[in-house]
Amino acid sequence: MIKDEINKFQFTDSSFWMTFFAVPPSLPFLIFGPLLAYLALHRNAVWALFITFAVAGLFFWTLCEYILHRFLLHPTLKTKSHQWFCYIFHGMHHENPKDQYRVAAHPLLSMSLGSLMLLSFHLILPLPLCNGFSFGFILGYLIYDFTHWLLHRNKWRNRVVNTLRRNHSIHHFKDPSTCFGVTSPLWDYVFGTYHKL
Repeated sequence: MIKDEINKFQFTDSSFWMTFFAVPPSLPFLIFGPLLAYLALHRNAVWALFITFAVAGLFFWTLCEYILHRFLLHPTLKTKSHQWFCYIFHGMHHENPKDQYRVAAHPLLSMSLGSLMLLSFHLILPLPLCNGFSFGFILGYLIYDFTHWLLHRNKWRNRVVNTLRRNHSIHHFKDPSTCFGVTSPLWDYVFGTYHKL
């Protein structure tokens, strides 16, 4: 198993590496919060258009969340380097889901993928629409990080949180090939990966 190979290099026993890959839950908000403020202040469009494209960006995030979680972090075919990548950026979270420093995506992953996505939006959409779409996409990512933390660390209860927690618990403890959506089960329904009881 890839974890055993990583342990040969004393990766998981190294305090440097364990600290390097630890992500405080507040870090995504410190990184992406100022970008949200910038996009809102420089919206270059009327509020109605900005909000419309922000909602579209938020909806698009839910699809990206599903695709990234299912195909990047839980692929069926993996090379050794991809196994290593999956373990470092996601497997440690599955091994210890209560560790609050393994819940948020590492900035190496979130900033590099986020930069590629924002650049793509900029190339496809005119600037006024791009800013709104990007705002919604980044807001979706931050909602995802907060929701993921909430599901693992917090005892807060209501019907929505209980449903999301149940789905995410199935993903973690019963069947990791199902329930990839953290903030919404929509795409699990669409792609047939929702776990039916």
